[in-house]
Amino acid sequence: MTSRKEKLFKMIVYGNKAKVQNLTPGMDYLFQVKTVRGKDYSVSVMEEVATTPSRICGLTLKAVNTSSANLMWNPTETNFTHYKICISNRTFAKEYLIWGLMTEHAVTELTPGGVYNITVHRVRGDIEGSGTFIRVTAEPEKPEKLKAFNVSAHSFSLHWSQPSGHVEGFRVDLVPDSGFVTIRDLGGSEYQVDVSNAVPGTRYDVTISSVSATTYSAPVSRTVTTNVTKPGPPVFLAGERVGSAGILLSWNTPPNPNGRITSYVVKYKEVCPWMQAAYTRVRAKADSLEVLLTNLTPGTTYEIKVAAENSAGIGVFSDPFLFQTAESGKCYSKFHNNVFSSPSIPLPSPAPGKVVNLTVEAFNYSAVNLIWYLPWQPNGKITSFKISVKHARSGIVVKDVSIRVEDILTGKLPECNDNNESFLWSTTSPSPAPGRVTPPSRTTYPSSMLARSNINSVWKEPISFVVTHLRPYTTYLFEVSAVTTEAGYIDSTIVRTPESVPEGPPQNCITGNITGKSFSISWDPPTIVTGKFSYRVELYGPSGCEAESMGADAINSYLLRFAGRILDNSTKDLKFAFSNLTPFTMYDMYVAAETSAGIGPKSNISVFTPPEVPGVVFGLQVAEVEATQIRITWEKPRQPNGIINQYRVKVLVSETGVILEDTLLTGKDEYISDPLAPEAVNIVESMAGLFEGSAEMSSDLHLLASVMYNSHPHSNFPARSRADDQPSTVGTARNQYITDVAAEQLSYVIRRLVPFTEHMISVSAFTIMGEGPPTVLHVRTHEQGLKKYTKYKMRVAASTNVGESSLSEENDIFVRTPEDVSTRKYIHLKLCFLPEPESSPQDVEVTDVTASEISLKWLPPEKPNGVIVAYEVLCKNLDTLFMKNTSTTDVILRGLKPYTLYNISVRSYTRVGHGNRLSSLLSVRTSET
Repeated sequence: MTSRKEKLFKMIVYGNKAKVQNLTPGMDYLFQVKTVRGKDYSVSVMEEVATTPSRICGLTLKAVNTSSANLMWNPTETNFTHYKICISNRTFAKEYLIWGLMTEHAVTELTPGGVYNITVHRVRGDIEGSGTFIRVTAEPEKPEKLKAFNVSAHSFSLHWSQPSGHVEGFRVDLVPDSGFVTIRDLGGSEYQVDVSNAVPGTRYDVTISSVSATTYSAPVSRTVTTNVTKPGPPVFLAGERVGSAGILLSWNTPPNPNGRITSYVVKYKEVCPWMQAAYTRVRAKADSLEVLLTNLTPGTTYEIKVAAENSAGIGVFSDPFLFQTAESGKCYSKFHNNVFSSPSIPLPSPAPGKVVNLTVEAFNYSAVNLIWYLPWQPNGKITSFKISVKHARSGIVVKDVSIRVEDILTGKLPECNDNNESFLWSTTSPSPAPGRVTPPSRTTYPSSMLARSNINSVWKEPISFVVTHLRPYTTYLFEVSAVTTEAGYIDSTIVRTPESVPEGPPQNCITGNITGKSFSISWDPPTIVTGKFSYRVELYGPSGCEAESMGADAINSYLLRFAGRILDNSTKDLKFAFSNLTPFTMYDMYVAAETSAGIGPKSNISVFTPPEVPGVVFGLQVAEVEATQIRITWEKPRQPNGIINQYRVKVLVSETGVILEDTLLTGKDEYISDPLAPEAVNIVESMAGLFEGSAEMSSDLHLLASVMYNSHPHSNFPARSRADDQPSTVGTARNQYITDVAAEQLSYVIRRLVPFTEHMISVSAFTIMGEGPPTVLHVRTHEQGLKKYTKYKMRVAASTNVGESSLSEENDIFVRTPEDVSTRKYIHLKLCFLPEPESSPQDVEVTDVTASEISLKWLPPEKPNGVIVAYEVLCKNLDTLFMKNTSTTDVILRGLKPYTLYNISVRSYTRVGHGNRLSSLLSVRTSET
């Protein structure tokens, strides 16, 4: 009944105890117990019991700063009056209470950078529920008095003071990351960072944060710009002829820029056949490594020099570069030798001069607009303009068109004769046509009044023509010439069309240098060039929690292939190397070309890294230690690097190095050395019953046991499934033993050890690639003493210097040691040595599994040390541990989560206790709903 006298349930038990479950946390209950005989009842015995409040669930850190931390937790329906907060670290501990039903609380007065252990309990009156623990690190204070000094072209330093509170170290970030960083402790809470191998003329953003545990303070930053020096000269100058009066000059950046290049200065002059006294200078942008020199004299040699410029000034000019323009009389470009006029054939009138100020501007990646002005020397009536478009590198003609004047211009055009006498004529006004820009309409004035004004304005009128259907990221040479009766001199300009999104994926992706932890990939560019390609590389593989299970099961490794993106990087190379990978794992790699316009289609390739030898086993520890046996437990390696196919357990005597056992634990049904058969055990037991003396077993008995163990046939050995139930051989023979090598946790019993001796135990794991490094444990066995709950026969004899009195069976005394889980007693008498009565429940197995229940059964312990009164079943998953008691050898675990892995073990109780004898872990996953 509850405290309100509300009767909840009634139960009848046949025994002296009862277990009541599913009570409400934080409630008062009144239990009435009465005995029953037939229809008669005794007077009730009442007992008030108060259940503890529920423990805090979902305790998390909401926010933290230098002096406080905000905690929050989930609400629950339970009875309680207040909370108890416990705060501690290495230097102090305090407790205090908070009242109310809040679900969050601010812990204040923290030391910056301090690490605190905080536990929260629900309390009802003086009954305290289970506590929930969280570790909090307060944010450390940021560094103080940060200043920069010793700034040069290639290095600089910063100095700061350690702030108040707890600080374990400092983090220094450098942007850009081009320099070698060294942090120095100057003593007295003063620190300094030295940056060397810096790039001259570079602006560095340096941020420094205090570090405590894994928590960083707010950063402090300084900007440092290294000193700039003048750049070195550009290298590898090259030139190509463009028409008869142009040179396309190119170069490479200086090996020593000594800062950011802001522009290039090009100077040139004629040196043959005439020597010019002064240079002509032009400038090029920093991102352009070529310039078109125009308006040059045909058939002339030029001396050309190039220098880079940064904020420190213009650097050293390159060595002189000599280049000759094409001969006059032939109107051809550097790539196309079409002859428009020949000096051997007299022309009726001079050819028109070059158009003026030819420029080009890109509309988009497939269209440009050509703009020019009329030639200053038309030398006749201009009837049309010839436009030629070529690939700048190959000289292949893309377009070659002739445009009539009346289709591109309106109004009047000048015509010049041999005497340079100018006059005007009229043209019609056609409708706009594709490929031209229509100028605004203008008013026509009589030529007799405004001849000079019209002539001047017409030379200032730009002429434009749009060229379409070009390829992206292609350098074109545009040549324009005026045509009278003959084609005139050619003026030219070049432009590179903008980039577009790549049209195809990278080609011929291949892998190489595949190891367990790395591989490389290479590829060819997309077939169609649409820009200056860089490449986006993405690597996908299993996520963190899935990676931990890799190697336990190859199927899981395959099914969890694309759980998360591991890497997203860019490169300008046609190859990339991946490192720090996990062996025996499937990875999927994507690569796509990228331009300034966007990312193109992706190519995909999958790689399965090969296995390697595993890492060390995890959590090797001693579970039980006796005089002649030790039970050890461990978990599979955190880095299996493949499928674990066996384990090796090796035991040596620490002092002598003698190998007592070298056993392979495998999952295969085969044995090299077989266990003791039942008849051999009987022989050993009979010898033990006949041997009288101290409590130690004779060496002859050990020898006999060893011989029988190694020689007994396998067919008579009863099948077992747990490592802790199987004996090991004594001596240096390597044994093979069946166990579940795929289990998360394993155990093994090492028997027939030397009492009170230090032993070295090593456990190592295997994959198909071989054996991993061992984990070593040093353990000393206990002294040989009496066995618990064991019957002994004793005789007492008196002795003098002459000898010992005679004894007979009449002098025998029979004694049984009590049930005791921990104490050993020694009797200095002659006694009979009986078998050791200690073990855990046997053959724990699953009889049924549903989504919410697991049914189990087992056998009693082989050596119970007394009368078994109860069994305790321990069941644990990732976040919950619960126990269930039973007096039988079977149980049903209810209220479980669907499709969840549980680790289960069983131990037995005598009236004294359980003796910490747990069965081997049994891993069971509930069914799906």
